[in-house]
Amino acid sequence: MSNSAVYEPPVEGRFGSKGIYPPRFVQLKQELSRGKEEFIKTAWNEVLDELATQTKVIAETGPAYVPQVDFADLQKLTPAEIDKIKRIGSVIVRNVIDDDEVVGYKESLKEYVKANPHVAGFPPNNKQFFEMYWSKAQLQARSHPNLLALNTFLNNLYQADDDSVVDLNQPLSYADRFRIRNPSKIPWGAHGPHIDG
Repeated sequence: MSNSAVYEPPVEGRFGSKGIYPPRFVQLKQELSRGKEEFIKTAWNEVLDELATQTKVIAETGPAYVPQVDFADLQKLTPAEIDKIKRIGSVIVRNVIDDDEVVGYKESLKEYVKANPHVAGFPPNNKQFFEMYWSKAQLQARSHPNLLALNTFLNNLYQADDDSVVDLNQPLSYADRFRIRNPSKIPWGAHGPHIDG
């Protein structure tokens, strides 16, 4: 299959009009790294070595590498299971919101997009990724009591100093777009693996 079949959205939509950061960011990075070049190279090589080691472990372990838990069992996790979640840095939590409720959110979004075809999205000729952040369904999902409880639970796997302004019991919500992918054999290149951060 040729790469021409993979849709790549314009960079402008993700990183600004030219797809590059202003020159002041280059200057700032140079100032921060000046005199530390060897330390940075050594640290980077250590990261690459550890990534190679962990990549091998992940490949050998497969999907079981990432811990999984049912929402109803969160409070039953053993200290060893919690340590594994913290060490891996990821966990799949299933059954946070009832399936029927989730399908209702999706149907609401589909109805909204159908009634408002001007909603920005891509690919332009077959929109599957929508530039919407604050629809009723998105807000309902983000503010669902179970999701807020899950966020609070995960926040509290970590600690904050007593005098910190951070409150781990107050979950923050990340407002993201939504996508409804259509069945297709064409690789979805519009939004590959990434970390929002």
